Formats: sequence, C-alpha cells, structure tokens
Amino acid sequence: MASSGNDAATWDPSGHVKCYSDKNATCKVPCPVTDVSNDVKECCDGSAMAQSEVTASFDDPKDVQKEDLEDEEGEYRMMIAGLSKDMEKETLQKEYKKCLINAAPGLQAILIVQKATVFTEDNQTFLDHFTRMFGEKCWKWVVFVFTHIDELLEEKRDLEEQLKDADKRLKCWLSKCENRYVGIDNNLKGTGNNKQIERLISVVNNLIETNDGEIYTNEEFQEVYQMLQKDARDKNLTRCETREGFFRKAFAAPQVIYQGKTSACHPEYDFPLAWNITHSPNHWAKTDTQMEHTSRVLVPHMDKTKKKLGLPNTQKSLCIFDVFRAQMSSEFVDDLKTKNIEIVYIPPSTTDKLQPMDLSIQKVVKDKMNQRFQRWYASCISKQLDKGVDIETLKPVDLRLSILKPLGAKWLVETCKYIRS
Repeated sequence: MASSGNDAATWDPSGHVKCYSDKNATCKVPCPVTDVSNDVKECCDGSAMAQSEVTASFDDPKDVQKEDLEDEEGEYRMMIAGLSKDMEKETLQKEYKKCLINAAPGLQAILIVQKATVFTEDNQTFLDHFTRMFGEKCWKWVVFVFTHIDELLEEKRDLEEQLKDADKRLKCWLSKCENRYVGIDNNLKGTGNNKQIERLISVVNNLIETNDGEIYTNEEFQEVYQMLQKDARDKNLTRCETREGFFRKAFAAPQVIYQGKTSACHPEYDFPLAWNITHSPNHWAKTDTQMEHTSRVLVPHMDKTKKKLGLPNTQKSLCIFDVFRAQMSSEFVDDLKTKNIEIVYIPPSTTDKLQPMDLSIQKVVKDKMNQRFQRWYASCISKQLDKGVDIETLKPVDLRLSILKPLGAKWLVETCKYIRS
C-alpha cells in the first residue's frame, strides 16, 4: 500500500489502528453540492496499488472475483487517496490514468486518508473531485482512515465523540460509505506495526466479504483491462509484465555533467544508480564524456531494447544528434561505428524544429527546474515573513553552490520521474 498527501504524509503505519463500522448510521443533513471553480487547486492523489496480478482470463472484468485478484501472498488491489496541497493541477488526470492501468479491472477497497481533527474546504474540494472521477457508486468500497487521533486523546476525546461533532459535510461523506472508518494514532511506533497491518487488512477483508467479492469497476477500468488482456496475449506476456510496460517508457538514463576536475564537484546526493554523473572543466559535454555516456548508458539500453523486441545483436541502432562539436569528432563517430550505431545529424539552426529531445524533453526539464527554483526561493522569503521579519530587514536567500547543488539534483530527479510518468 502507498499513500501521499498532506493528510496522509504523517500517517505512520506502525501506529495503532482502531476500526469502526456502523451500517445503521444515517445522514440527517442534506449532502452539499460544491461548485468548484477552475481556479481552485485540484488536490487529489489517485495512486493505486496493484501489487498482485490478475491470474484469471475472463473476457468480462465484472466476472473477476476476490480469489482472482489475490496473489500468492494474499495481497489485494487497493487504492489510498489523500489531500495533497503540493500536487499540481495537471497531475490529477495523470494519476487517474495510472490508477486505471495499475488496478484494472477494478479495486477491492478504496482508503481515503483524512485528518481526524479538522475538515476544511480543501478536504471538501478533494472529495468532490474524487467522486466526480470515480462516480457515486465507488463509495460502496470506501473506508475512511482518520489520522492524528492521538491529538484527540490529548484533549481527552475519542474519535467517536469527534465525529459526532464533526462538520456536517464530513458526516454526509461518511454516510455514503456506511460510516466505515479507521482511526490512526500517529504517535505509536514499532511493535504495534504488525497488529496495525493485520487489523487494517481485516477491515479490508470484511469489506470484501460484505460486497460478496464484487469489485469496484467502471467503463474505463474495463476498457483498460481488455487492452491489457489483448496486449498480454499478443506479446505472450503476463498481465503484470504488460502493466509494467506501460510505465517503463523507452527512456535511457540521463547524463549529468558538473563543472570541475574531479568527482569532488558532484553534489552530496544519492542519484539513481543508472544515471551517469560526471564532470568537465566547463560543465559542457566533451568527446570523452560523450563516449563515457555511450558505453555506460546508451549501449546497455540499446541491447536491452533489442532483446525486448526480439531483434538480433547485429541489428543497427540509430542516434540523432545536433551539430555540437563533441558529437562530431572523428574519435566519437568511430567509437559509435564499432558499437554498430548509425548517426544522423540535425542540420544547423533546426534543433528546435527537428531534434526529438528539444521537442519533447528539454523544454519540460527547463520549465520544471525553473518552477522548482522559483517555488523554493519564494518559500525562503515566506518563512521569514511568517516569523514576523520586516521586509526592510529580510536576509538574502543563501545561493551558495553547496546549497543549490543538492537541491538542483533533487529537483532534476523529481522532474525525470514526472517525465517518465
């Protein structure tokens, strides 16, 4: 299972779980309909967990039952959704599509993470968006996970009391899922972990039994499931392998070049192992850095792709370059030829029109990195203002390389994850 978002971020899975279910509870106030304008930030995480593979081969996803979704370890297909204020607007649809691919043909349980001590307009907006995406019928599979019940205990209140006095809108949402909810004490650690997981899975099992093994699905889930079925048959793959293929885009690992003469100029950051992190005196690519990247990244990537496509090792590969000096040296060209790689050069002054990387990747990277820097810089100023510092006495933001390099590395890795998704 996985979760993200401000309400979910501080949920420590090692905490204690208290579980409740009251099918007889009813909502005594009309459920509000919120008109959410376009300028309201859409905060929703549709990340789905698909740790198990559908082993049945039904043509109709509606025929899939609990035993067909269960893998050898007994894990189930669940989704955990939570409010996330730092989630960008365009991420909403992307995460929903991920959910469709990961969880097709459907979900056995949907866990919605909500802080027990507060219900805000943002929470209401999130639940409105969630319902619009998944439909009213999805609430048959929903369990609320209320975090921070430890804060209630400090006030000598329990979760039941809190929910009796809760916002009327929250009560309405709870009524939609027949008042199924779980309480999380965020302060409890360690030994309570196994009991919590067992108790949480017990709640999910009870929900599955209550629904007689029926899963949540919709037309989009079913369309994706049929597509996965067909793709698996055509390529003689398991559906799990087919699913993974949708997320493993054909991107080779990047090369990052820092300015310096030794690796001491590299930032103290744990890059993904596949990345080629190197350096040059002026941080520009040179013939030797190009050859290094070819050997360490491009050739293994091409060999893997050939194998995946069932092509012979003698199959030629193609690299498209612009007319940059380091990529045109005879030493570099000869090196590629020995590796069975053909080269095509983009004519001068046409990079922005014909170079695939410029058209699809480079601008996204630059824009995302600029956005992250601006956001970080603004937050540094905001933190001072929040502490009551006068504008006249604001301290300059620390822009030393020792600060910016690790941050830049982190932003770059996050940007590449965004592109791959």
